[in-house]
Amino acid sequence: MLGACEAAGVLDRTDTVCEIARYGLLEPDTAVRACLHAIPVSRADVATRESTPYARETLVAVNASRAAKRLSLAAGELLPRVGDPALRAEVDAWLELRTRLM
Repeated sequence: MLGACEAAGVLDRTDTVCEIARYGLLEPDTAVRACLHAIPVSRADVATRESTPYARETLVAVNASRAAKRLSLAAGELLPRVGDPALRAEVDAWLELRTRLM
């Protein structure tokens, strides 16, 4: 159903993946991979409060930062049940950025 909502434009990719994580529709490792894969920007390129002003010309970067924050927080909720150390490390790295994200 979530996939159909995304295909119809009711939900965007961020919303879909966050709902999948929230409702436990996938195994924790798989859900975290989906969250990380859906982040539209790399940690190196993500807009932060220090680097990017809230302005019309930076709207795409601000929205990508917001999506990264939502997805990393959704992945963080699953962290206690994630077995893959590499996934845990990647989520931890994103969570360290969360206060600086938009």
